Amino acid sequence: MKNQLDPTPIRLALSLTEPIRSFLNIVSKGPKLFDQLYQLGFRLHVALTLFTSYLVGYTSFRALFGHTPAMSAVGGILGLVVGMLVETLLFTIGTSSQGPNPSNLTTSTSKLKKN
Repeated sequence: MKNQLDPTPIRLALSLTEPIRSFLNIVSKGPKLFDQLYQLGFRLHVALTLFTSYLVGYTSFRALFGHTPAMSAVGGILGLVVGMLVETLLFTIGTSSQGPNPSNLTTSTSKLKKN
């Protein structure tokens, strides 16, 4: 019987260090994933709002003017326009309430100094 350790577990541990490091690097770059999820949620919110506003306009014009297809389409388009205006207003309020970002200001001034 030899008094040596089996090198297999040590080789296995060393072979696993690189995938663990790459995984930790991916996890440390978390804000990108958060930004993508935020953008996806925002896009779904806009799509849902526009679809709902189209349906409200379509059904309201259908109720007001009977079952005329042209007037129902006009109501749907008018609903879309109102939905876009509401989304624009919400986006403007949301971005203006955050205020200017000081980190963006310093990077832009440093870029100007370099040029």
